[in-house]
Amino acid sequence: MAFVTGNTAPDFSATLANGEEINLTDLIKDQSVCIVFLRFLGCPLTRLRMAELEKEISKYQTNDLKLIVVFESTVDRTQKYTVRKGLTLDIAVDEHRKLYDLFDVQPGGILKMLNPNVLKKAGEATIKGHMHGAFEGNELQLPAAFIINKDKKFTYVNYGEHPADTVSTDSILLNMSA
Repeated sequence: MAFVTGNTAPDFSATLANGEEINLTDLIKDQSVCIVFLRFLGCPLTRLRMAELEKEISKYQTNDLKLIVVFESTVDRTQKYTVRKGLTLDIAVDEHRKLYDLFDVQPGGILKMLNPNVLKKAGEATIKGHMHGAFEGNELQLPAAFIINKDKKFTYVNYGEHPADTVSTDSILLNMSA
């Protein structure tokens, strides 16, 4: 069941790549939470979006919004990559797809991969130095983004239509409501 704005968010716990344990109940005590689901760490689209999010993290903080990034990869690979790239993002590694399934973030079919925007965005990622890494997770995985407020309600829901359909930070913040 895909979620829509106004639905109650499912409670969850997760371990961040840095080893910190988080859960939704604690996260929303002080601020709303934005959860951005990407593909897998080796995907150039994921690498590009993570670099963008790293540059934009202050926009989330300024808007009192806790950002959590989720993707399908191993903790070890994620830790090595984030150290090498100097990333400070809070990353929930979901190698076994528990959060993807809980939030109904599904893979698409092969036709979704053939969307012209996927090739365009992959080209942009490659030009910016985000080369393809190891294959992990589901190659057909689609992205998504959610904002959950202090009342545990979704105030923003976006399920990507194709693998490159990640929502911009500015769009997330424009659609943010308490």
